[in-house]
Amino acid sequence: MGMDINVLYVDDEPHNLTAFRAGYRRDYNVFTAESAKEGMEILDELEGNIHVILTDQRMPGVVGTDFLENVIEKYPEPIRILVTAYTEIQAVIDAINKGKVFSYVTKPWDVEQLNSVIIKAYNTFMHRRNRDEEVNYFVYKASHDIKGPLVSMKGLVDMALENIDDKPKMENLLRLLDRSVISLENTLGDIIEYKKIDSSSLKDSVIDFDGLISEILTSNNALPQFKGLDIRVSVNQSIEYRNDREILKSIMSNVILNAVKYRRSNVASYVKVDLVVDDEKAVLVVEDNGIGMSESVLNKAFEMFFRGQKDVEGSGLGLYIVKKGLERIGGMIRVKSVFTEGTKMTLHLPNSKSRILRRENYLAYNVIWDNA
Repeated sequence: MGMDINVLYVDDEPHNLTAFRAGYRRDYNVFTAESAKEGMEILDELEGNIHVILTDQRMPGVVGTDFLENVIEKYPEPIRILVTAYTEIQAVIDAINKGKVFSYVTKPWDVEQLNSVIIKAYNTFMHRRNRDEEVNYFVYKASHDIKGPLVSMKGLVDMALENIDDKPKMENLLRLLDRSVISLENTLGDIIEYKKIDSSSLKDSVIDFDGLISEILTSNNALPQFKGLDIRVSVNQSIEYRNDREILKSIMSNVILNAVKYRRSNVASYVKVDLVVDDEKAVLVVEDNGIGMSESVLNKAFEMFFRGQKDVEGSGLGLYIVKKGLERIGGMIRVKSVFTEGTKMTLHLPNSKSRILRRENYLAYNVIWDNA
């Protein structure tokens, strides 16, 4: 049974098109064209709804790389593959520079090998489409969360100007204005943090976890939620650990601050931070006796802009940033939470000192709920 994948193959040799249709028509929705012009007509007719484009390089009129370059201008989404019967270094260079190809295949192609390339190309197409949708949603939500405090601030300033001689009322309005400023500052800070994690290149450096945790706590201890909080830190690090320091700081800071912000006001609150390093990983355990998470909150905790409690200050990006950071370094998190009793988060953070991690390819990221 074929997959719902639309594939366009452009080649001026009819027998190649016939062989392609025969080999893949049961697997994909196959479209073929004998020229670059006909290929573009098919794309126009389908309004660019093609997932993967394959094109022969040596065709009369417009060569494959020029065709792909023209395609990019009008339909940038399809993943592009160059097919050539020759080992043409310049054609490959042009394909990379001009046609932005995903891969190239030599003739005569191996059916299974080419099938694998098409599947990988389609997976790349879906990854990019999902990422674009995620980015669009992020921009929409971020602009909404920025606009809210700005509208509030404008209204409060107008009210303050109308009541400039009423000191008690002015003091109350200024306090409300300060809360709006803090809310806006938190949202902008998290947006910048997300952007750094999402797009910055990874940089390995030696990590001193004692110093890193101390830096996180020191930079945040002015928050009102830290007042009276019992913070217990234990670090067992006797070997070298390497990773991207900024991403680690972001992950650890958001996990620790999540525990701090969701403390209970009617108990002696504590947050325990335990970290152990070995050759393969650092295991970070952050445990608290805070308000915990209900099942409905657990299911959404790592979603973009989700806030478990409306009365807790924050942008709703904290745990989402944790998720994105773990995707970058190939980490894992296990969450155990009991509503009204507390939460325990266990993170595995790979040690890149002992092995080469292909983290630019977004290694597996896992969230495991452990509430049984």
